[in-house]
Formats: sequence, C-alpha cells, structure tokens
Amino acid sequence: MSRILLDIGSGDSSFVVHFQLRNPTLCSDFLCGEPSYPKPWHGPLWWKKIHKVRARYENFEIADSTVDIVTLNAYHPFTPPRGIISEVVRCLRPGGVFISAHPIDMHPSVETHLLVDQCPQGKAYSFQRTKSWLGGYEVQITVRGFGVIRYPASPTIQSRLALIEQPEMYKNTEMLNGYIYRSVATPPGVRVWQRQ
Repeated sequence: MSRILLDIGSGDSSFVVHFQLRNPTLCSDFLCGEPSYPKPWHGPLWWKKIHKVRARYENFEIADSTVDIVTLNAYHPFTPPRGIISEVVRCLRPGGVFISAHPIDMHPSVETHLLVDQCPQGKAYSFQRTKSWLGGYEVQITVRGFGVIRYPASPTIQSRLALIEQPEMYKNTEMLNGYIYRSVATPPGVRVWQRQ
C-alpha cells in the first residue's frame, strides 16, 4: 500500500530519514513541511521519496484526505502549533494517524471526536534506547491498520534525552544547558491519535 507521511515543522529531513530506515515499507513518500520551503506539494515524484514542501501548522497546503501519517516533533514553545488539529483532521485519510512527540510532554490539545486517542489511559509513550544498529532512542507503537510503528526521537528530543540520562556529562555544554527546556524535568513523550 502507498502511504504518505507529513512531518510538519520539520526544519530538515533528518527525522524522516530515520523514520524511513526504521520503517522501510510503511510509507512511499515523505513530506518535510516548513513555511520557508518554496513550493507546496503537488503529488509524488517517481524518482524522489523525500520532498521538502511549503506548509504551516495552520495550512498544510495539501488536498483533503491526502496523508496517512502526520508527525509533529519538538515545536518551539514560543511558536506553538495553533490551528494544527483542524488541518490534521482535514488532511488525514480515514484511519490515518497523528503522532506528537515533545521534549517536555506539551502535546497539542485535541478536542475533536474525529481523532481517537490511541495511548493507554491517555498517557504518553516513553522513548527507550534502542539496541539496533541504528542506535538512538525510539518508541514502538502498535496502531490498527499500520502494525508496529518504530518512531525515532528527533534531534531535539535526542539532545533532551541525553541531558536527562547523563546530566553530569552535559553540565558545561552550552548547546544543551542554554536550551529552552533545560529547567524542566519532564521526560519526552509521544502521543498518538487515529482519524475515524
């Protein structure tokens, strides 16, 4: 089956490359959406699986019921994803999945019956260090119609997990200690909703 993933607010293609390596047969096309990218998505290209496309939280610039998976990773707290839920509902195919991963468990508020919470007791899934050759951290999620999805930690979440796991190693590292999440002890988590 041909599936399409949209990583909204991607920044670059690093997350979708790791997602594709962990789930080689799950999706046929990957859209990296950022407002600064010049062109909206006009459909798959036979020679290219990863596309950088113009997209904003409140306007993905794609047709209704187009994508199967929408991912949101580590948005900046000063620019929250306002309007994203209505776009997720509009753009997901029936049965499609919305996955939110955040370094301090600040997921968008989902207030629609069209997206059904897939997390046990509404709690976020936790990242685990993987023992595979890919390394890093991931969450394994079982979703109806998709099977097991291996969800990698984005670079921002990888940094956050490293800081939480070994704070003594990073206490003098300006990049991590200067990051906006440094004074919050909440570990990263993943939330999953499925479109009815």
